[in-house]
Amino acid sequence: RFAAATGTLALYARANGELVIRSRAPRSSGPITLSWLGASPGKWTAGPSTGRTVGHCMGGLSRATCELGSKTFHSFRRPNLYPGVDLVLHGKGGQLEYDLELQPGASVENLRFELNGAVAPSLTPAGRIVAGDFVQWRPVAYQFVDGARRPVECAVRRVSTHVFAFAVTGPYRRDLPLV
Repeated sequence: RFAAATGTLALYARANGELVIRSRAPRSSGPITLSWLGASPGKWTAGPSTGRTVGHCMGGLSRATCELGSKTFHSFRRPNLYPGVDLVLHGKGGQLEYDLELQPGASVENLRFELNGAVAPSLTPAGRIVAGDFVQWRPVAYQFVDGARRPVECAVRRVSTHVFAFAVTGPYRRDLPLV
């Protein structure tokens, strides 16, 4: 397991790829659990080190879940969350983000997740998922074609009250990796 935080959110990742997201706001709507449905068992691997060490626990973390004096990293990868699909957690512009990296031929149709918490999630007309303090922005997908980053149209769709799936809505090359 590992933990990450921004100014407003703390995230805890479990070996099965499940993410527990807690608001660090004084009046929080409670934690949200993002579970990947049908995910394969596996372990997280750390990306490049930042060269810093963590010397204290984040607010809301118990001492049992902290590893004091441990190194900090730019990213964490959960290889083969699904066949040919890696989950990568990283920071970007002070926010926590995740990428799903699909190898050529990997299936987008299998990428389903469930959001559970005190507040039921809603899907906005703009394609964002909102559940209390948690906001997941509309997904952005791309491929590198001939060395250039090319956007690929995609969206998230609601499968049931708490279950969502990713969908590629535009053309893309199945013989190239997709992020």
